[in-house]
Amino acid sequence: MVRSSLLMLSLLALPLVTMAADSAPATSGEILRASVPGAYAVRYMPDRALISSSAKQPVGLRVRLPHPPLWGYLDKTRLSQSALGWDTASSVAILKLHPGEHEGQVGWEGTGEQPDQGQKIAVTVCGKKAGELTANFSLEQMSAEGTVSLPVGVGKATLILPGGVDCGTPVLTIGSQVVSDWVPAGPNLESKGTVGMTGDTPLRLTLPGYNLLRSCVAVVSFSLLTKPVEVARVEKMPEDGILVEAEDFTGQGGGAVTVSVGDHVDQHGGKSIFNYGGAGHWLEWTAKVPATGEYDLFAKIACGEPLSLRELKLDGKVPARAFSMLQLPGTGGWAHGPGEWWFVQLAGSKDLPPLKLSKGTHTFRLTTIMDYNLNVDYFVLRKR
Repeated sequence: MVRSSLLMLSLLALPLVTMAADSAPATSGEILRASVPGAYAVRYMPDRALISSSAKQPVGLRVRLPHPPLWGYLDKTRLSQSALGWDTASSVAILKLHPGEHEGQVGWEGTGEQPDQGQKIAVTVCGKKAGELTANFSLEQMSAEGTVSLPVGVGKATLILPGGVDCGTPVLTIGSQVVSDWVPAGPNLESKGTVGMTGDTPLRLTLPGYNLLRSCVAVVSFSLLTKPVEVARVEKMPEDGILVEAEDFTGQGGGAVTVSVGDHVDQHGGKSIFNYGGAGHWLEWTAKVPATGEYDLFAKIACGEPLSLRELKLDGKVPARAFSMLQLPGTGGWAHGPGEWWFVQLAGSKDLPPLKLSKGTHTFRLTTIMDYNLNVDYFVLRKR
């Protein structure tokens, strides 16, 4: 007897279904027989048959099973044992249905216990509860979803498993990030790499497994490893200093930026760059410094997202830890309208030290952290 393959049969006004289901014997190899015309299907799983029925009249169904039925459900309502007929000679279960569309299950193993839909899974951030996910179960998996406010930064995700139970291969989707590689952390599972976090974020936890009744994950926990340093907005750009046009970048990798020629308002020199985003996408610019000293770095940016994250490197190295994650502000748009270009200070502010540069040519690189876009018009490097 086939127990796990998909077997479907649509019966539409054929002689096969004109007989009374509770009196007509099943023929050899027949898996489904209906008493009236309609559309019917059966799918066999390891311990049950899944049945669908659509008929305009009361219908009797005869479904072949490998063993007598122990339990059954019709439209999510449990059937009494007396409602599950059984023809021993033909190894056929007998069901009588009202007109309309119906979904049912008939099982020959186990108790037929069904999961409670809507179970809650807590989400914590830095040890404090931040929200919860609502779980829904199918026969093949559990999927739990919710939206949680996460701090901006890079951290780790941990799945708390009560008693260290086997959880298979969970998949945690954090916004657009998919985390499927986990390493043991005591009885729990920890993301193999870091995860990006930012503000209100949709989360989805998927647990594969047949006929799960409850979640093996009790808590989805986030810890913050690196918090960004917010870049300060300034009133205006310095009038003196070394000007570097954003479109004059000398290198890029991990993506492709677009140069705008007159497509955005108030572009310095008539050009700027946009579509500068995607995790790991970097751009480099070169500046010739006339004298050794400390320098402040400014930029003219536009950002239609709540924020944008960048790493700043100088001559291939992060000049100070604060530059490992810069949080640039959202400016309200992508510079298609007035007031959407802002001036910001990337180095030399209260929270960000100046850049120590020797006389000569230097290269600075901005690398996208997570999937944030940014428009840039130009930079100014000014000696203190």
